[in-house]
Amino acid sequence: MNNRFKKSNWYARNSKLIFLVIYVIVFVSLSVLILYKGFDIIKTKDVVYVNNSNIDYLVYLKENNYFDVPYLNKGEKYIASLIDKVNIKYNYNLSSEDKMNGSYTYNLVATLLVTEQGKDDVLWENNYDLSNKKTVNFEEQNTIEINEEVNINYDYYNDIVASFKKDYGVAIDANLLVKLVVNTNLDYENDSFVIEQEPLVNIPLSEQTLEIDFSVVEDDINTNTVTYTKYPALNYFLIVVGIIFLIIYLILGIKVLFKIVKSIKKRDKYDLYLRKIFSNYDQIIINSSKVPDLENVDILEVSSFEELVDAQNEIHKPIIFNEIKKGKVAVFILLDDKHAYSYTVLSRDLNK
Repeated sequence: MNNRFKKSNWYARNSKLIFLVIYVIVFVSLSVLILYKGFDIIKTKDVVYVNNSNIDYLVYLKENNYFDVPYLNKGEKYIASLIDKVNIKYNYNLSSEDKMNGSYTYNLVATLLVTEQGKDDVLWENNYDLSNKKTVNFEEQNTIEINEEVNINYDYYNDIVASFKKDYGVAIDANLLVKLVVNTNLDYENDSFVIEQEPLVNIPLSEQTLEIDFSVVEDDINTNTVTYTKYPALNYFLIVVGIIFLIIYLILGIKVLFKIVKSIKKRDKYDLYLRKIFSNYDQIIINSSKVPDLENVDILEVSSFEELVDAQNEIHKPIIFNEIKKGKVAVFILLDDKHAYSYTVLSRDLNK
């Protein structure tokens, strides 16, 4: 069969329609993108915030014959047997250049930690709530601040450690970790993140003399990237342009679709008719890239391909096929010495 009618050739005959389809798809996509940019719904923002904490403490003494002051200041060395209580004051501050919304929860917790002497292996651990949890909501603030104060009864916790040591007879180290636990939830539109901080004081137990350590953050700068929806940021120019383009290219797309459907129907009848001819008479048909020169012969138009076949049975020469316009016009010609028998196939005639 003539390879003109191989299925792959459909794409060559429909190249203009394929181009139009691609054109419409590209520009409809571009219109949607313009609309998306116009609404500018999704936003990202780097939220920079700064943590600061400070701890101050005083070590109050039991009555004794040696110290004429009621307490010792922060950063000194202390005799354990003279300690009555440790007064601790916490200050925590969170700040940002952006207005902050959200809530924070905080409370004081002491953790008694007993480890094997000279090692980090934990033998026993227990937590003590020193205050109830408090939750504070805030709106449109650049700074939040927490101030908390607690008194630690040194003998109470030291006696617990002494009992543990006596009961089990093991060499131990013991520390009381007194923490201000702060959890801050910052809200940005439909996104949020949590900031956790635990400034602490480390008070050694079961020792004759001791130094108190503490852990705070100073100018701790952090950045969180948040994603949120921001409807007010509308670009009306882009929205109008996007809608106009979308309507234009959707209308064009509908027209192209109808044209494709119509073209496929027409070409289906045209191609099916030619395929039928070639399937039945392929042995007597040759394909030509151009129409033969018919200047010196009489041209006789026949009304059907069957008449052309009848003439070929008399002349015994091949029928020449040429498609003048792909998918629309084809001609079959039979030549003898003086005559040319011609049969023309028109796609428009087949679709009447």
